[in-house]
Amino acid sequence: DVARLGHDVRVPYRPTAPGLQRVHPDGRVTYVLDEGFRAPNDLVVGADGRLWFTDPPHAHDHFLPRPQASSGEPVGRVWSWSPDQGLDLYADGFTYCNGIGFDRDGHLVVVERTGLQRVFPDGSREWLVEDLGWADGFCTDVEGNFYAASPRPGVSVIDAHGVVVDVLELPGDGKVTNCCFGGPDHRWLFATDARSGTVVVWTDPPIPGIVVPPCPTPYGV
Repeated sequence: DVARLGHDVRVPYRPTAPGLQRVHPDGRVTYVLDEGFRAPNDLVVGADGRLWFTDPPHAHDHFLPRPQASSGEPVGRVWSWSPDQGLDLYADGFTYCNGIGFDRDGHLVVVERTGLQRVFPDGSREWLVEDLGWADGFCTDVEGNFYAASPRPGVSVIDAHGVVVDVLELPGDGKVTNCCFGGPDHRWLFATDARSGTVVVWTDPPIPGIVVPPCPTPYGV
């Protein structure tokens, strides 16, 4: 079953300084990091408690069908941060690194251009799947499957070998930009629809998602 949450909301474009922000429970927004970045995009908390995030180049064509069309040198980066250990550059040289997460074995995975790529601590990389046509954010389940925002429109389900095994179609002419598991027993799949400004939820995925650790407490909080 699939349902929509919220309403059709159009928020005006409000550019701000690139960085890492925290939204407080009362609605206040403060910066955790605000210097030295290009265009931080997506983030995930690792089992080590560090916050990992992608920092691709500025891309006005981010929502075009093929983000690899971005011009210029491959300057995208992946960072990690924690309050006690600070900021570290984990990897660089990406054409357009977008979504980020961990696979079932704890390896870091990013959306690079239009595919999913594992990025190892020694700097080596391997494609899980090189071309999904288009991809944005993603999440994983306990059996090692990946759920990636795709252009069909909906969410592509990719197994641990990089094979697309299913597509969760989005009703209407929507555009999924990210997704995550939550709800009862972590079995509901939530996704953001950028065109309608709503959140979509599938309440019957057969496999529960991986539970993501909580975000580390920022400085001064």
